[in-house]
Amino acid sequence: MENIKISFNPKQKHLEEIGEWMIEEKQMPLSQNGNWSAIVTAFENKKLIIATRKNITVGFYTISFSMFTISIDVAEINPKFRKKGIGKLLLAEIIRKYQRKEIYALHLFCAPESSQNTWKKLGFKYYLNNSSNDRSSKIEMYRIIKPVLFPKKNNPDLEHEVIEVWNDEPHKTNNENPTWIWKLQYIKNTNILKKPIVHFGEYSWRIRWRKGNVVYSDGKYKWFDTKNEEFNCMVIKETPKLK
Repeated sequence: MENIKISFNPKQKHLEEIGEWMIEEKQMPLSQNGNWSAIVTAFENKKLIIATRKNITVGFYTISFSMFTISIDVAEINPKFRKKGIGKLLLAEIIRKYQRKEIYALHLFCAPESSQNTWKKLGFKYYLNNSSNDRSSKIEMYRIIKPVLFPKKNNPDLEHEVIEVWNDEPHKTNNENPTWIWKLQYIKNTNILKKPIVHFGEYSWRIRWRKGNVVYSDGKYKWFDTKNEEFNCMVIKETPKLK
């Protein structure tokens, strides 16, 4: 759609326009709309991104930040302007702005659940489940926005230096092969990876770092990287220095 502009600094009038078309669509006061207070808070904290056409608000995302990721908390397009690619334009501008920083991925909860096909078309994937397939009843999705090191599945490597992850806690995986394996490649003379590992899992999942039969670390991810404040995303840019 032509003449669409994306702004990271909306004005009060844009917030009011969002309220007007939300009232019209939902046929209820804003006080009864569960998302409205979150939208207002995002506006006040400069975390409301809008799309306008002829200076009229036609769509928006609200976001929040973690250490390495951005959560898309609310996303709405004015009903009169849906299926015109406005959500895609908003997403592209968010990625363009933040992928130059220390942001590696976006994630969200699908609400309503019917929105998941839209997010899949925008490049989002489902969170990885644990071995019992009971991780969450919510539909969680993510999209990685930077070049990363991709894993291989169920392919034990006995020669190279690797990081292995199981999709459950250590005590449940003692006799199991790893679910994912990354072959590590370093920047010369450093412990910094050429490409980071970004993996949506749980901080209690088992992770093992080894080379051949020499094991440097084996335990829960939260013990492997105590600096990462992300609860559901493993981000490994470098390996710990060996003592």
